[in-house]
Amino acid sequence: MVEGINAEVIKIEETKGCSLFCCGKLVYTPSSPSLSMSSHGKNNTTDYTSLNETHLLCAAVKKVVSIYEISSCLKPKYKKLREIELTMVAQSMQIINNQLCIGFQSEFALYSLAQETAPIALLQPDRDRSLQFLIKDPINALMAIQITSEEFLLVFENLGVYVNINGCRNRVEEIMWPNKPLHVAYTSPYLLCFCDRGIDVFNVKTGEWIQILQFAKTKPLDRAGTLCLSNESQDTCRLIHLKPIGEGNLLKSIFHNR
Repeated sequence: MVEGINAEVIKIEETKGCSLFCCGKLVYTPSSPSLSMSSHGKNNTTDYTSLNETHLLCAAVKKVVSIYEISSCLKPKYKKLREIELTMVAQSMQIINNQLCIGFQSEFALYSLAQETAPIALLQPDRDRSLQFLIKDPINALMAIQITSEEFLLVFENLGVYVNINGCRNRVEEIMWPNKPLHVAYTSPYLLCFCDRGIDVFNVKTGEWIQILQFAKTKPLDRAGTLCLSNESQDTCRLIHLKPIGEGNLLKSIFHNR
């Protein structure tokens, strides 16, 4: 245990069999709607407008995502707020601006965390026929990145596609990975694609490939890719800290390993 840090384990029995989870915050403003709750099959509302933010844990078990509030003020330390039923098994999940973004095979959708509304499909090949190839040859979803309030980069295992909030292509160009990523991480404005031979770095704002970091067989330990674990051989295991220095520096100096 690190001196000065006290950690408490919170066990949530209902999450047994969880295949995917994410944590984040639901930020409230005076005009924000109260959070809709549907636990025990009933719809209730709780007034959270007096709070600035709520810490959330979202856990996917099969085709159901359960949303929990996590707080030291609660007894126990968590409270189930509601469930989201899915039509497919989730492949990726993250909280983006009060919305839960879930990636499925060849699909991404935004689910409101503040209220129960219909999800927003971020990929709509019926509107944009140039995206229908994703449906014909389904590919796995890895991550969605919000570039602006109107633009997202959808990261699939074979390529990245820029779309608008209406689910149509926002840029003609796609990002083709030089190496198929096994894992991805994002620290603005850089997307890190982890493959067997190293870490490919892309600038998501421009769509440009920046460099490859020569850390073979490495995987991120957090969503930002700040801390990584490298297993170059059976006898060698390294913990790597990737630290962004700033866009004004040389590209080779953007990251330091320690």
